[in-house]
Amino acid sequence: MSDRGPSPATGYRLATRLARREVLRRPGRTLLVALLVAVPVAGMFVADAMVRTNHLTQAQLWHSEWGEADALFSASTPQQVATLRAELPAGTHTVAIHEFADPQVMRVAGGADTAVEVSHIPLRDPITNGIVQLMSGRMPARPGEVLLTRTTAHALHVHAGQTLRLTAPARQTFVVTGVGEYSEAWGQSSMIVPPGTVLPWKAPKLGVGQILVKVAPGTDPRALVPVSSRVTESDVGLELSPALGRHVDYGAADTQRKVRWSWVIGALVLTVAGIVIASAFAMGARRQLVTLGQLAANGAPPTTLRRVLFLQGTWTGLIGAIGGFGLGALALVALTSHASAIFHHSVHPWTISGGDVAPIFLLGVITATIAALLPARTTSRVPVLAALAGRRPLGRVPRWLPLAGALAAAGGLALLALAVIGSRGSADITGNSQVWIITAIIGGVAVLLGACAVAPAYVSVLGPLAGRAQGSSRIAVRSLARQRTRTSAVVSAIAATSALAIAATSLVLSAHLERERGADYVRADEAQLVSFGATGTNAPTAAFVAKARHILPKETSVLRTNMPARTGVTWTIRSFAFDHAQADENGTLLSSESPIVGVPTVIVTPAVIDDYALGGDERAKLAHSGALYLGDESFPIGKGDGHAVISLDVHANAAPGTRTRRFSVPLVDAVHARIGAMPRLLVTPALATRLGMHAVPGPVVLRSPHNLTAVQRTRLNSLDDVSPSSVVDYTPPGGLDPLLVQWALVGISLVMVLFVVAVNLALSAAETRDERDVLTVVGAAPAVMRRANGYKAALQTVMGALLAIPIGFLPVVVFVTADNSTRPLVFPWAVVAMLVVALPVVGGLVTTAASGLALRFRPVRVSTMAYD
Repeated sequence: MSDRGPSPATGYRLATRLARREVLRRPGRTLLVALLVAVPVAGMFVADAMVRTNHLTQAQLWHSEWGEADALFSASTPQQVATLRAELPAGTHTVAIHEFADPQVMRVAGGADTAVEVSHIPLRDPITNGIVQLMSGRMPARPGEVLLTRTTAHALHVHAGQTLRLTAPARQTFVVTGVGEYSEAWGQSSMIVPPGTVLPWKAPKLGVGQILVKVAPGTDPRALVPVSSRVTESDVGLELSPALGRHVDYGAADTQRKVRWSWVIGALVLTVAGIVIASAFAMGARRQLVTLGQLAANGAPPTTLRRVLFLQGTWTGLIGAIGGFGLGALALVALTSHASAIFHHSVHPWTISGGDVAPIFLLGVITATIAALLPARTTSRVPVLAALAGRRPLGRVPRWLPLAGALAAAGGLALLALAVIGSRGSADITGNSQVWIITAIIGGVAVLLGACAVAPAYVSVLGPLAGRAQGSSRIAVRSLARQRTRTSAVVSAIAATSALAIAATSLVLSAHLERERGADYVRADEAQLVSFGATGTNAPTAAFVAKARHILPKETSVLRTNMPARTGVTWTIRSFAFDHAQADENGTLLSSESPIVGVPTVIVTPAVIDDYALGGDERAKLAHSGALYLGDESFPIGKGDGHAVISLDVHANAAPGTRTRRFSVPLVDAVHARIGAMPRLLVTPALATRLGMHAVPGPVVLRSPHNLTAVQRTRLNSLDDVSPSSVVDYTPPGGLDPLLVQWALVGISLVMVLFVVAVNLALSAAETRDERDVLTVVGAAPAVMRRANGYKAALQTVMGALLAIPIGFLPVVVFVTADNSTRPLVFPWAVVAMLVVALPVVGGLVTTAASGLALRFRPVRVSTMAYD
């Protein structure tokens, strides 16, 4: 008889059977872990389905934009139209589409108004089928009828079948026959009228017409291919539908990239979930110590014990992954009716790729398995006698563990930097780009796991702290220190959850600030009225200023600027820079010269200086030198991209026969100043007089007491078509509201932290029962236990939030630095303050209240006490 023990196959069968029984015996923990796996799996499944569905092939894009047309021709002159029609096969049907160049502000009798894009489209013609999705009513067929998009109909308070009575831009009446959406641009504010409709307003002109071409029935559409070649030689372009030519699906690579990066995000979220799962298995491990001790006493080797523990994670991961796909399917069913509104274009049924399902399933199962394996390794090493007694001796934290964790986190940051740098050079999704995706996943996971390895040493500081605490806080601190393994798992889970909130908030704020800087071309409360000439910027006409002022509130202030007369004087700016990439044989850096001729200039007044928001140093430089240039991307300040601006010279070339004067002008970094179309070269009146220049009117700035509305901006821009002058105004940056994002992330973090704390208290109830019983016997009041639980929750949350700061922010630092872009680095102070201060207070109060309710509904009874 052999004493070698069970074979590996037998050991796995035994371990699998025991693990399955433990999973069924503990439905609460099983449901919890399965839910932690299911939610990220469902998120990845839904995200991948939405990305795949949002991707339209070239044929789908063509049909949604140009209907049933076989070809498209952009007509700009009647001669081009005649050339095209002479080349088309006999019986070919053509339809012309015209769009107005700019939106118009439509107003109805009740005062409601909105900016609307107007188009002439024969929607009753079969060739246009698919361009518009009809929601209610019918397509317009004759002049006087109109189709409105839902946004326009809602803004003007009309429905299909009702009469639309416009008071602006002119008095006109239409019958709204239908309400719908452009297939390729849902949510657009548009009005579509049939050909022959006369629009009385004169402001806009028809834009370039599009001619849709459809060959006669029975004619092979490929007959248009040689026609396209012939008319192209005559400088007349004919674009063929994807069905007639070989088109590359340029969006496929981008779609695949988004899918795979969703796996990166999903893997990181699953890593956080895995840390919570590991804490759940660690907290419930003591309840299995007796079972493990009995197995060990009967000859089961440590490998079998480890298998019993980590296979519980495998079984639970299988349940969670399958449940995640079920949750994702339910979510897709619920989103079906809103899909087109989400994607802003018509979509077909959900596109689900089998190649996307398998990696998501494996990620879910592997996450739960590894999460169970980590506590399994330590639990399986508990001595047999200690395990039979249900005790787990608390040893010292190995010295190498926090060092290894720090090194792993540092290596993860390095891998993230490498992935960002490498992905910038991989445009396609094949080859090296897949390597960078895997590198990013490994780097992010290494950072989180490194922090988890540091957590035991981090929590061990609670031991000395317990001697200085008093009352309920002392009980809480000593309990957390005595149960260091479980406390470390909870702190790691809270830190990982909070780190995601910190990183996400920092990236959102960074992206918003980047967009805001780009949008700050002009202030949000002003409009700049200018007239662009051959050599710079001139003043707008008085009539143009009057019309613009009429659109804005009466309290609008007017700033008028003066410019040097253009006759006889031309300014030339020359930038001398050293090129660090080039040097002569002696190593001397070579210089280059980049002149800009005809620089717009303004003669400053105190009001102009205030409008430019010049600081004290800039004002001093302007007063000392008499001139100042506000630099932009063409004249960077300091070192950037291998160049350093050394000096800036200005030439004033007077009338013929006079000498050229050269002097140096200070250069100020104003890349993000709200200058807009205002001149960047500032000259004092004294210098202008010395140079023999006289002032003429310049741009006009209208400053409203409030930010301009979208309707006001549209009405201002519509003036451009009736005047040589133009309006330069603020363009909103778009994107998510950063304040809303911060509150949402803090809310999610609060829910997750309370969830982790609740799991901790629920799963550790059995382990802390002896502690509770002893306190009851010695006469401790229920309030002491309530407060102790509250202190536990608050202290764990504080420690987790503090650990989350480097975990969450350092990857953002690495990403922004390695990306080498204009994206600024923003530290989310508000979110960190809420996580470190507000969240522990809320968590402690909620836990205290919940503990009080639990003690009231399930009071401690001496008959049920457990003594060791």
